[in-house]
Amino acid sequence: MKLPELKNRFQNKYVIRIIAGVLMVGMLGTSFQAYTVYAEKNDTEESTEAASETEADEDTTENEDTLSSLMGDGISVKQKTIGKDETVYVISDNTGKATETIVSDHLINTDNASTLKDASTLKDIENIKGDETFTQSGNELTWQAEGNDIYYQGTSTEETPITQHITYYLDGKEIAPDDLAGKSGKVTIRFDYTNNAKVGDVYVPFAAISGMILDDSFSDIEVTNGKVISDGNNNVVLGYALPGLKESLQLDDEDLDEDVNIPDYFEVTANVENFKLDMTMTMAVNAANYVSTDGGLDLSTLDDLLDTLTDATSQLEDGSAQLADGLDTLQSKMGEFESGVSKLQSGIKSYTDGANTLAGGIGTLKDKSGALADGVNTLNSSAQALNSGISLLNNTVGKEFTDEEKSAIASQASATVAAQEQTIKDTVDAGVDAQASTIQSTVAAGVGQTFDAGLYAQVKSGATSALNSKTDLINVLKAGITPQVQAGFVSQVNAAMGTSFQTYAETQAAYDGVYGAGAADAKVAESVNAQVAAVVDQLAASVADTTKDVSSKVAASAAVSASKTVAENAALSAAQQVAGQAAVSAAESTKKTVASSITATQANGYSLVSGMNALAAGTQTLADQVPALTSGINQLNDGASQLTANNDTLVSGMNTLAAGTTALGDGVDQLTEGSHTLADGIVQFNEEGIQKIVNAYNGDIKDLVDRIQSVIDAGEDYQSYTDIADGVNGSVKFIYKTAAIKTAEEK
Repeated sequence: MKLPELKNRFQNKYVIRIIAGVLMVGMLGTSFQAYTVYAEKNDTEESTEAASETEADEDTTENEDTLSSLMGDGISVKQKTIGKDETVYVISDNTGKATETIVSDHLINTDNASTLKDASTLKDIENIKGDETFTQSGNELTWQAEGNDIYYQGTSTEETPITQHITYYLDGKEIAPDDLAGKSGKVTIRFDYTNNAKVGDVYVPFAAISGMILDDSFSDIEVTNGKVISDGNNNVVLGYALPGLKESLQLDDEDLDEDVNIPDYFEVTANVENFKLDMTMTMAVNAANYVSTDGGLDLSTLDDLLDTLTDATSQLEDGSAQLADGLDTLQSKMGEFESGVSKLQSGIKSYTDGANTLAGGIGTLKDKSGALADGVNTLNSSAQALNSGISLLNNTVGKEFTDEEKSAIASQASATVAAQEQTIKDTVDAGVDAQASTIQSTVAAGVGQTFDAGLYAQVKSGATSALNSKTDLINVLKAGITPQVQAGFVSQVNAAMGTSFQTYAETQAAYDGVYGAGAADAKVAESVNAQVAAVVDQLAASVADTTKDVSSKVAASAAVSASKTVAENAALSAAQQVAGQAAVSAAESTKKTVASSITATQANGYSLVSGMNALAAGTQTLADQVPALTSGINQLNDGASQLTANNDTLVSGMNTLAAGTTALGDGVDQLTEGSHTLADGIVQFNEEGIQKIVNAYNGDIKDLVDRIQSVIDAGEDYQSYTDIADGVNGSVKFIYKTAAIKTAEEK
């Protein structure tokens, strides 16, 4: 479409259709709102028309009621507080010339005030619905309302803002209405309307609608600027006009297309036998009082709207370019992301293999727990026996030896020590081995408590700092997490805004349009950083846990070895002390020495006797704890089984992720290409669409819009035919009734 044609379509079709449609929206139906006013005085109801007519023909009254009914289903005054509702009745001859003007006013007492201020130029003012009185000073009236609405009427000789002239034609020739009565032929009746209310160079936007009832003597009825409605026996003809509007807008008929018409006359043509016409009725209203302009028809804001449209298009153009640049960056980083996914896949494989190995080791431990329990019981039995022997030895060395005993003991002690040395060591070692798990658990628990007291936090903090310093690792994590976060962001925006975006790109554009450029990327980056921090925290915790585990194992292993050495030395020391001296002559001294030795407190705080008692008590405690140890091993085995249960699913999911990464790369390539196409298209849209519209508006259209606004303003300012008090909103309508056309015999 060429620019001149674009301007023409804006001028003729869109803008004019808007204002003409608004002004005629209530008038193009079947009717307007009309009112028949009845003067109520002394409980007697009489028609306003009684001021000029003393008798009413029954047919004429019926026709008047029919027209009033049809014209009473119309529109209402726009929503604003009306303080004065005025109806002007114009009694005319059958050419439309006014012969009498009667005005009925309704003062609406919204606040139930005791007095109401009004202004009026009427003569012969009379309260027609109540006993309230008024005082008058010039045009100013003060009514003693006592909280009531006021209904009054009066007369006027001032020209109405709309006048009408009715012309009659018989078989194409103009004819006087009285001469037309009783004639037959092709009759044309034309209503021409004149707008007398001009403000500056525009007219108040009055709309007029005329109606008449044609009986069955009329046939082949044709209407220009109106329509025919059949009520069964008669045909009701309604016509409309907007006098002065074309002149206000400086439009000619050729400026309007076939869908829009702004008439200033109404015409009906029919074939008639014995012509007669009871009457016609016309209503004229200020269109501005019947069309709301609140928030929707203030055309002065079009400049701001077009500026906003231009700015928004520029922002859209910039945003699409930024989107294309961002996708270029994403496309360039896809290789790094794919490499990171591959490393993650390898790490998952190592983890699952390690978990399987751990589970296997725990299973073996469970299988050996029975042998461990037997060994502990054996150790306990041996310790109890050894304790009994030490007690016996202690009792024995406390007595004097006989000569025979001295000789036997000396030889026996020496032989026993020599023969049982290795056995004693083996027995002690077996007991320590049987208690190794308990020793290790106790030591490991102590190490764990040390870590939990503060060392664990130090190790984790150091690991966190080290991981955060690995920029490549952090970038890989961000690249892997960002697509998921973007998908979640699309879902969140759709839920919040009621949209159905499919891609992050279109979601980003909409979100940035509301919250500013970069708002969507900032929101996504915030979530990505939070998830990366969580992953780093998990990895640091894993490092701290591993350090704690290794330290516990080393300490536990060293504790078992030290326990064996202490136990062997204690056992051999006791045996050697029991042996005594080899010479019989020294047996008694040796016996005393042995007695002293086994009861003497060593550097470790124990004597042989007390140490053996403590060992026996410890092995008994160890034996008592074996069932709990066995139960713990079973629980550990169950936990290991649960740990490995989902290994296959984890590996399968990782493989799926790796396979999907390739498809993601292809999608990013397509998205990048599409974003460049979008950016180019928006530039073209701005240059060839938006800018041309703006140029067209600044050309021919703006002047028309200004004139439309002037027409609306003129209508808003017209409040009353007579006068109105300051600060009061008014509504006024005009009802014209013409005299009947009848033959002399029918009058």
